[in-house]
Amino acid sequence: MAKTTATKTAAEIRKTLKAEGYNTKEVTAKGETSGYDSIVTVTIRQANITAAEISEIVKPFEEIRRDGFGGILNGGNIYVAVQYADDFIGQTVNQFENEAADLWTRADKDNSFYIREGARLCNNGMTKFIKRDGQMNGKVLANLQALAEWLATADYGKATA
Repeated sequence: MAKTTATKTAAEIRKTLKAEGYNTKEVTAKGETSGYDSIVTVTIRQANITAAEISEIVKPFEEIRRDGFGGILNGGNIYVAVQYADDFIGQTVNQFENEAADLWTRADKDNSFYIREGARLCNNGMTKFIKRDGQMNGKVLANLQALAEWLATADYGKATA
């Protein structure tokens, strides 16, 4: 059976990560096909490794075909996603629950304040949300747990607003 593009790309990423000093207990790469595109998921399993440093290493493996207007063409694309292992995030979120609780309470009094560089916690009276400087919309927070998760991933280089 022939290897798929996703499987080959995942193997190349694993080889590159190994050459950069990472082992499979720290970072894994798994390829799968979705429709006519390939998706490689790179999973970080150690707290001392940031998504930013791994993204820099695996970025050259991503290939996205675009039309003349910048739109993504269907088929033949290779997407590379960097994420943290679920069990890692769960353990890490616990470290941020107290800070999240304090910030959640403060947001009831102050409608907007910085919680990380370039990121504000906002409260419009109905919803609390994270808004990055220069962005029109923010990430709505359903509850205190969502804020703790955002804080955990923000500190480890993954959070987006």
